[in-house]
Amino acid sequence: MDKKAKLLDRLQNLAIAVLSLSFLFLLVQTPLFGDAGDTTIASTVRGWFTDRQTSAAEEPDSLAALAVPVRIVQSNDFIRSGLDALTTADDAFETVGSFLGEAIGSARGISSVSENTFLSALDGSGLYFAFACDLPLEVLSARLGVQSPTARQLDVRRCLLSLDGEDTATLYLQDTRQGVYRFSTAVSAASVKEYLESQDGGNADFARSLGEEYASLSPYTLVFDSVSARRELSAANALSDYPSEELLRRAEFNPHTKDRYIESSGTEVVIEGQRKLYLHTDGTLSYSGGAAEDGSLFAVAAADAAHISRAELCAAARGLIGALTQGRIGDAALFLSGIESDDDDGATVFFDYMAGGTPIRFADGSHAAEVRIEGQSITAFSLRLRRYTLTERDSLLLPLALSRAIAQRYPGCELTVAYIDSYGDSVGASWIAD
Repeated sequence: MDKKAKLLDRLQNLAIAVLSLSFLFLLVQTPLFGDAGDTTIASTVRGWFTDRQTSAAEEPDSLAALAVPVRIVQSNDFIRSGLDALTTADDAFETVGSFLGEAIGSARGISSVSENTFLSALDGSGLYFAFACDLPLEVLSARLGVQSPTARQLDVRRCLLSLDGEDTATLYLQDTRQGVYRFSTAVSAASVKEYLESQDGGNADFARSLGEEYASLSPYTLVFDSVSARRELSAANALSDYPSEELLRRAEFNPHTKDRYIESSGTEVVIEGQRKLYLHTDGTLSYSGGAAEDGSLFAVAAADAAHISRAELCAAARGLIGALTQGRIGDAALFLSGIESDDDDGATVFFDYMAGGTPIRFADGSHAAEVRIEGQSITAFSLRLRRYTLTERDSLLLPLALSRAIAQRYPGCELTVAYIDSYGDSVGASWIAD
């Protein structure tokens, strides 16, 4: 009898152990708002017992972690060094970015100045920043952890923290449509000078300073002694192997819905009430819908619903697109590349891909993602799901001299480097003329 009792006890313990292991296995396999393989058991359990807003979608909508391609020039009487293939999230940006954050946070006394004044200031000592897109000042300020210095809506393409001989540095912000604005700041000129004196090298200059052979280019074209090396990318349709249930969960659709059909073009359409999700054969994911419920990824969180800021619109769009792409796009990342508002209480937010601080442009000129917002709801979006992987092959650029000769057909253009995706399986870097 004792032997039977002991055997039964062992079988019960074994059954409990098997059930426990099965539970843990199912827990790991359950996809929530990220890749199952990348989700730890602890974070999965936590996700079940906390509000959806604290899931893996939380990180993408934080503007404090915003990464945007940026090029930087550091100048004084002895050096003019440049940094390219860089983003605002890289460690190399942090020191110079802290000066810019202090400048924007303490800026006051806004005044409009001519472009010639701005160009002349570029010849002096200071820190210059050129972003790959027109970045809303509210968004740039949020990234740097400060408040925007003006209620005026500015889209910043270039910044200059200039040392003009005074005790404090002067800030210039260029909006390519509205012009250049100048501010006084509380940034110590001595601190910036000390930083610049610690730098070395002279590997960069503006085209405007390099004589007649560069005169046809935009004066903002940066000419480097040696451009940062870029590796080729392999590219693939990231929608083709996206697990359907995981995709639907991330898009806040019922993953087991039967309300779906295939169009003659091959596009799969999933329907949930007034909401429709389209899975196109070319890897594009699109959506249309109505008003969103509070707490949804499709809702815009705003401090004042009557006056939603552009930073709040961009954060909402970034949260949704980040949740849909997290862990699915390889070595690439998406960056905010613009916002356009209209007269109908709506706005469209744009995103593009980048790899290693270099933008990825589609050959047809389209954006990687467009998010339509009306009121406090995301009512439509289009997202090209592409997965990029860095290869071991260098992407060979044309010599700058040859590219300059080609660019002369486009007077006033700015030469920069970008990856060009023509929808093949390989993507290389090229000079582009903006």
